[in-house]
Amino acid sequence: MEISEKAVKALVEYALAHCHYNCPAERKAENCIMLVEMAKKLNLPPPPCVEEMGGFDREIFEQKVKELEKKYGKPIGEILKGFEREGTKTLEEEIDRIEGSFAVEVLSVLNTLEQQK
Repeated sequence: MEISEKAVKALVEYALAHCHYNCPAERKAENCIMLVEMAKKLNLPPPPCVEEMGGFDREIFEQKVKELEKKYGKPIGEILKGFEREGTKTLEEEIDRIEGSFAVEVLSVLNTLEQQK
């Protein structure tokens, strides 16, 4: 079955709408990476998170991890386990938990994709 570029573009636009209404509550790192790449290739605007985060590449997510490690004074794995174990107490901690978890997931997916090349 051949899929036209028009159909792919419509599907990507549909997925971008999902981003606008459901992100960050419902996001999967692998899908986000694919969506960002497909939007680029189809000359569509990127998902809103790209602008919010200042980009969507390895360096952005490594920097996010470093910021959180500096802020909490421990490795990201310990930070996230602490949030999981004790919960978050403030909105800022909840944002850090969401962003930290996503950064770790994206870096993991990027590592896997690079190994597959």
